[in-house]
Amino acid sequence: RAGIVGVGTALPKRKVENSYFEACLDTSDEWIRQRTGIQSRRIAAEDGTESLRHLLTKASEQACLSCQEVGACDFVLVASTTPTDLFGDAPFLAEALSIQGLVLPESGAFDVRAGCNGFFVAMLTAAKYLESGLHNRILVAGGETFSHWLDWTDRSTCVLFGDGAGAVVMERTSSGFGLISSALLTKSSDCLRIPLKITGAAASSPCGSTHAGTSDSSSVEGIDSASSTGSSNSIAGPIGSYGALQMRGSDVFSFVTTEVPHVIRRVLADGGYSAQDPKWFLLHQANHRILQVVA
Repeated sequence: RAGIVGVGTALPKRKVENSYFEACLDTSDEWIRQRTGIQSRRIAAEDGTESLRHLLTKASEQACLSCQEVGACDFVLVASTTPTDLFGDAPFLAEALSIQGLVLPESGAFDVRAGCNGFFVAMLTAAKYLESGLHNRILVAGGETFSHWLDWTDRSTCVLFGDGAGAVVMERTSSGFGLISSALLTKSSDCLRIPLKITGAAASSPCGSTHAGTSDSSSVEGIDSASSTGSSNSIAGPIGSYGALQMRGSDVFSFVTTEVPHVIRRVLADGGYSAQDPKWFLLHQANHRILQVVA
């Protein structure tokens, strides 16, 4: 089995209480507490000193050094929906930690983009690599800086999200310890409940409005070419950027409270347990009401 042998966390210094929103939004500390159970959240500094990579590195260092037997990891996985760069953060994290001797030089590293399930999916990926014998010790880090992607005038989203990072070190473990069972559920019809859509202004081709030398007629999404030489062939498309995170709260509530209990029962059954056996149920969920209904 694959199990967790080290744990680390990192949070920005700034702590924002619910009272902060009372001055700028139609909300109150009481409203937020009653509907979500949230009292405060952490927000990363705007000067870049608490970037996602900074938080991931800090959490990962702590995880590696917390292991009873400190040793270098031979693979790195990073889960985030808000990466520093669209191409990800895992290679940068691996290099930073290799300098400290916490990750082997030239170790493999890649990013996992799976929304709220990201850290869980990354852990399952690490477990399979370990169980197969392909790797011996894997660092799994997850973090978000959602404060960069929120509409701070939208009380349905901005009070729910914050910034932070966590990390675990995983190894093959002795019998009786480690990952026992798991399950993933996907419903494509539900993927638009929490969208963060790509936006952008149109940009024309820097090569001008004509394209010479075409000999046939073809059509590709966004690009049309004509058969005549020298015909108009302007290439225009959006310069990639993203809007603010949105959420259909009532739909999320319905989905989670309906589907999550089924998945929990499935995982327990696969592991040979009943709902009365676990001492703790840990859910990735910022809403106290949802936790109550699921329980």
